[in-house]
Amino acid sequence: MVKIIMTFCRIIVGSLFIVSGLIKVNDAIGFSYKLEEYFGERALGFPGLIEYALPISVFIVIGEVLLGVAVLLGAWPKLTTTLILAMTVFFTWLTFYTSHCEPTSLAIFESAEGKYYIESPDCVLTCGCFGDAIKLKPIESFYKDVVLLIFIIPIFFYAWAGKIKLNTLKEDMIIGIASLITVAGFSYTMLDWMFPVLFTLISFGVGVLIKK
Repeated sequence: MVKIIMTFCRIIVGSLFIVSGLIKVNDAIGFSYKLEEYFGERALGFPGLIEYALPISVFIVIGEVLLGVAVLLGAWPKLTTTLILAMTVFFTWLTFYTSHCEPTSLAIFESAEGKYYIESPDCVLTCGCFGDAIKLKPIESFYKDVVLLIFIIPIFFYAWAGKIKLNTLKEDMIIGIASLITVAGFSYTMLDWMFPVLFTLISFGVGVLIKK
């Protein structure tokens, strides 16, 4: 019974990571603009990272897709689930933090020249989790991440207990079909965009062949 629940969690997490990553891959430049908002001097306060926003964007979106495929295949379970948990915890904190930004409030900031000044913060109004396709407010994304953690935390501990291995052929068939249905459900209901289904079919199939 536990294994069935863990498999269900893997299917949900892997499918959502694939869909979310592919949406941002489709507009990596747009996602980099969102990162620039986060890095802003009056946002998170890391203006030095703005010039690296695009490569960071590409790294995140590709990593998100690969992690989604890996968790479905049962590949490198400890590393995969650790990275997924770390990424989700970070974005849960980030969306919680930005959801409490008050654009009419005042705060002390430090300029690039090292001078302090008082100004209103630059609040990030949409999280960018699904690019511009689905614009979620930070608090909405926070709730989404909290729900996602309910699926991620169990498979993290299950993986570190040594209970997640590379799929058997039977598991590949079950998880492969279930993930295609789940990805199709996410893609159709959220975007009316079915490319993630084709991508999942090809990437999962390649992963199965490589395992052999």
